[in-house]
Amino acid sequence: MEIGIIGSGAIGLLFGFHLSENHSVRLYTRRKEQAEALNRDGIVLKNLTGDNRQRKISADTSDNYQEEFLIVAVKQYQLKEIAASLKGCRERKKLLFLQNGMDHLSILKELSQQHDCYAGVVEHGARKESENTVKHTGMGKTNLGSFGTGAAEELALQLDSPAFPFQWKENCRVMLAEKLLINTCINPLTALLGIKNGELISNSQYNLMMRSVFEEAFAILKLTDKEKSWDKVQEICAKTHHNVSSMLADIQSGRVTEIDAILGYLIKLSPFPETNAPIIVFLYRSIKGKETS
Repeated sequence: MEIGIIGSGAIGLLFGFHLSENHSVRLYTRRKEQAEALNRDGIVLKNLTGDNRQRKISADTSDNYQEEFLIVAVKQYQLKEIAASLKGCRERKKLLFLQNGMDHLSILKELSQQHDCYAGVVEHGARKESENTVKHTGMGKTNLGSFGTGAAEELALQLDSPAFPFQWKENCRVMLAEKLLINTCINPLTALLGIKNGELISNSQYNLMMRSVFEEAFAILKLTDKEKSWDKVQEICAKTHHNVSSMLADIQSGRVTEIDAILGYLIKLSPFPETNAPIIVFLYRSIKGKETS
């Protein structure tokens, strides 16, 4: 299958490396320097065992997306610009969106009138180390569901491999809400406190803070089986114990975070956020303050 990946950050590079084993893959990046490095040297993957592997890849700086299947791996706040380009595509395409949060669902709804849209939840940990190097910091799978009439089960089977698994989920919205709950509990607290994920369970006070955030978010999202959901949050913290969350990495690098897509979305969902979700409001304002300081 011919695959285009829009966005060449950590997730774009990780997907590009693994999917190019069985598919023809082109990476789209906005930066000429990165495209030149990728075309010249390919993608270098540092895996969990410490080995380096290299794979040739094609990269492009245009927005002339030629492939029938496109994976959109940019940050939430970059989506509007990408969506405008996708609206200009004459051919019907399959689009897989890999953003955190749920604020992008309105964009998927609009694009689904023209294309087959899918949403994905990435369980892998990855860190970009250079223009063409990505470190695989945590093994997982990619869950995907259809936002509309697309055949998500068939797509997952086409992409799936033992080294880089994909799994179909029947309920796309529940899948995204469950991931949003995890992101809400981990990302803002680690970014505010300047800690790695595992400290949210190894430090009893931080764990109590995370539980308070969990209670507010769980109520807003109206999910079921509270204790199972809490166990899942703790499990992710344990599995990614040594990882720096993407939000903390953004703060450390002076980049814009995805706080609007995560906590901002929950605040919009809550009818009285100052009363019903005061901790989420506090965290939202804290991270917005860090972005501008």
